[in-house]
Amino acid sequence: MNERRLKRKKINLNSLIDDEGRKRQKVCGNIKVFFDGNAIVNAICRMIRRPDIHYVMGACAWFTNKKIIATMANELKGCCIITTRDKILTAKTTTKKYASLPIYKRSDSEVNTAIRYIGNGARGYNKSLMVRSY
Repeated sequence: MNERRLKRKKINLNSLIDDEGRKRQKVCGNIKVFFDGNAIVNAICRMIRRPDIHYVMGACAWFTNKKIIATMANELKGCCIITTRDKILTAKTTTKKYASLPIYKRSDSEVNTAIRYIGNGARGYNKSLMVRSY
């Protein structure tokens, strides 16, 4: 067993970040998979810009990407994003970005905002997060 351990080649995981193959999309049937952060953002923006997309509904733990928010503000008729209540949401720059988003409303009695929050904003053990490991 010790011989096996000695013969294994050690890989520096940090060197894999610059691997060009990682930056390309992988296709499996009709599903496209992205592993690079910029490729993921570009794919989301490309899907939002499609001519048959008018509304976006979704949920995410944090929603602060400037490029995605700008694309949604320019291309959509309405959107509704549910996100975790966090201290970043009270920043002036964040509220300014969210104000540019078009609002999806089913009725006049609904909340007049494109971003809706869940949780109480607490920290520590009692914090409410959308992030879970599956």
